[in-house]
Amino acid sequence: SSVDTWYQALQKPPFNPPDWLFAPVWTLLYLMIALSGWRVWRSRADAGRRAGMAAYAAQLALNLAWSFVFFGGRLIGPALAVILLLLAAIAVNAALFARTDRLAAWLTGQLGAASGTRVAVLARNHPLQVVLQFACARAGAIFVPLNWRLALAELAPIMADADPALLFHDADFAVPDHPAR
Repeated sequence: SSVDTWYQALQKPPFNPPDWLFAPVWTLLYLMIALSGWRVWRSRADAGRRAGMAAYAAQLALNLAWSFVFFGGRLIGPALAVILLLLAAIAVNAALFARTDRLAAWLTGQLGAASGTRVAVLARNHPLQVVLQFACARAGAIFVPLNWRLALAELAPIMADADPALLFHDADFAVPDHPAR
């Protein structure tokens, strides 16, 4: 196999770990990857779970692609590109879920233990809306995006129908008269 022949012949840097260390380290890493996937899979809301599992699947696909590119194709440059993509995917996912967990904890404190409470947002598109959507999913709340292009008179009946407990909004938007905190 490539591990026994081609890989052994490569010139490696002095900080390259010994071969015997790879099996226990990769076993631990894959157990941690499986644990993170399980945490996302067990989340309460379907939208958050689907998005989380999509991010999880992308990371697994990149991880698998690296093995084929590096060991199967023996392509060091393209394998480095796959590793860089994988690291970026891991960093974005970790940052997103870290923010989501903190916000989910805050939302749970604000909303109480009631599942299904609505949280509305009236804002221009921004990546933080995705964080809020994940946080709502983790807290068991329902994310209600409001169209910021609608006039106040058009938003008022939507707000009355949705009846959100919380409303996040950009400072420059007029907010319909509603008791949401």
